[in-house]
Amino acid sequence: MQVTLQITQYRVSLGRKVGGLEIAAAAGGRCAVIECFGPVVTYERYVRISFWPAGVELPPNVSVIQSPIVKAELNAPAQQYTWYLDLLRNEAPIFAVVNDVDPKQNTLATTSEPVGEGEL
Repeated sequence: MQVTLQITQYRVSLGRKVGGLEIAAAAGGRCAVIECFGPVVTYERYVRISFWPAGVELPPNVSVIQSPIVKAELNAPAQQYTWYLDLLRNEAPIFAVVNDVDPKQNTLATTSEPVGEGEL
C-alpha cells in the first residue's frame, strides 16, 4: 500500500542521542536526523530521515501503514543532508510518499511548479 502525507513541520536533530536513538557518527551511527510531520506533531504519522557517514552501509528503509498509523524510516548518506534540508526550508507544499510494500520507494517530493519560479 502507498500513502501520501503532506509535510508541514520538521525537526532537525544533531548530537549524541535523539529521541532515544543513538546517533553518534563516531560509532558508525547516524550523524543527523530530520523528522517530518503534518499539521499535528505525532509519532503515529511521521517520516524520519537518518543520515549516515561515508563508508557506512545504509540500513534498509522501513515503513508501517496500519490506519491511522503511517510511519516511514528513510536512510540516506550524510552528503545528502543539505539536499533534504534545502527542500524542507525552501519548497511548499511538500509531500511524503510512504510505501510499505517497497520502502525503497519512500520519497519526499514537491508538486509541479512553473519553470523559472524562484526567489526574488
